[in-house]
Amino acid sequence: MNSKLEFLTQDDVITVDKVDGVYIMAQSTFRHQDWIANAEGSCGDEEYTLYTEGIRCEMLRPGQPWQKGKLKLVLAFCPDEPETELNDLDKIRQFQLGE
Repeated sequence: MNSKLEFLTQDDVITVDKVDGVYIMAQSTFRHQDWIANAEGSCGDEEYTLYTEGIRCEMLRPGQPWQKGKLKLVLAFCPDEPETELNDLDKIRQFQLGE
């Protein structure tokens, strides 16, 4: 899996597989904003704020001072790395190396 994260925008559409035979929402395909609306309906005010505005916090990283900011839960997409076929030059190199 690729380590690059793409943060979802309000209009992005997601389709997901079932997890243990159940979809994470009522359906398999939904928009990011539907996820947020679902969170609003199923969470208390404090949890919902984590998705929308974030909550004030401080973070400490090793070797650095405390940093003030906000903690916010977001949906991010991590694309699979594309499967690439070897180009002709790679095939020649492999042949020469006896691989």
